[in-house]
This record gives sequence, C-alpha cells and structure tokens, in this order.
Amino acid sequence: MKYFVVVSYDDDAERKRVDYLLSKWAERADVEKPRGMTFIIETEQEKEFFEELFSRIEGNPSEKVRIYRVTEEWPELRERSATREYLLAEEEGFVRRFLAYLCSKLGGTFSPEEGTCEVYTRKGRGVIQFSLRGTSRGTVVRVTVSGYGEVVDYLLSRVDEELKPLAGDSYGTL
Repeated sequence: MKYFVVVSYDDDAERKRVDYLLSKWAERADVEKPRGMTFIIETEQEKEFFEELFSRIEGNPSEKVRIYRVTEEWPELRERSATREYLLAEEEGFVRRFLAYLCSKLGGTFSPEEGTCEVYTRKGRGVIQFSLRGTSRGTVVRVTVSGYGEVVDYLLSRVDEELKPLAGDSYGTL
C-alpha cells in the first residue's frame, strides 16, 4: 500500500526527527521525499485545473508531474500508557523537586502546574504524568507514561532506575 503523508512541523528539531525516521525506514520500505512543490487540491474541475497546470510546466509535464488520487485516512493506532506507584519516605516538597530534576535528567520539559514531563527520545515522544499523595509513611508517587511505540517501556524503565532505589521494597502497585 502506498501512502502520501503530510507532516506539519513546528520547528527544525521536529523536522529532523521525522527525517531520521525516514532514514531508519528506508531499508524496510520504499520511502521517497518528492522534490519540488507538493500540494493537495480538492476540486470538481480537475480537468481544467490540470490543463492549466500542464500549460505552465517547462518541458514534458509527464516527466515532471505526478498525480495521485488521495483519500484522507487515519491509521487505527492507540496511544499506550503504563502506570507504576512508588512509596518514598520523603516529604512531598522534596519529592516534587526530585521529579523536576528527574525530568531534566531525561531531557524533558517539566510543567509543575500539571505535574507532567514531556520527553523526546530516539524511541519517540512520551509524556510522564506524576501525581503525589502524602501518607503517614511518606509520599506515594503515581507515574503514568503515555506515548506510541517503544517510548512507553523505555521511559518507564528510566523512571524505575531513579525511583526504585528510593522506594526500596515499596514499589509496584500500592
């Protein structure tokens, strides 16, 4: 199956991530980045449009223009998520600061108001949601990682590396 994909990117870093993905997939699929101008037109007067387009092309239009009939579709993908809880013997303020540090260490952007950390990795983009609850034994940290593909397991293992030693035996589902 052949797909024409349009990706609107916000900055050069996002464009480079998509370029990297296309390079990675070049061995598994036929990937072509068309040169020139690409556009989508929806019209009931396609014959008139293409006649006018061809009249503006220098040389042979059949060598320079490729036309595909397009129907927009969205693949049936679902965002994955995984949740873990940790009981840390520290007060909530310390834990909140530690989570901001952890987000920074992962190369992410921490939003303290929302308790989220957005991280871009080679495995993809993931969002880590932290929620804290104080108890008589310390602070319960609930971590939910969401994203597509391998990034969920990857980020969860990175969070585990940092929080498991602090939690000791109080790890998993509390």
